[in-house]
Amino acid sequence: MQSIHALARDEWMEIAKKFIPPNTVLADPESIELYDFDQDGRNQIVATFQLQAGEPPSRSKFGAIALKKQRQAGKKYGRPK
Repeated sequence: MQSIHALARDEWMEIAKKFIPPNTVLADPESIELYDFDQDGRNQIVATFQLQAGEPPSRSKFGAIALKKQRQAGKKYGRPK
């Protein structure tokens, strides 16, 4: 099983794009980080995303997602429970 650290930042982005809500984009490629939230020795991918608002002066909305590598067959990544 390949560790998250072995992946390049652009691979983290591709994984995160699969899990962000519809009609959103990653806020900034540099905003993707690794962090071990549950202290199990394995880092999760943390990414921020942005929902584009309508015409100005509407404001954009932001959110964040944490993804944990799963050990289940057929499921590589998912949202931590």
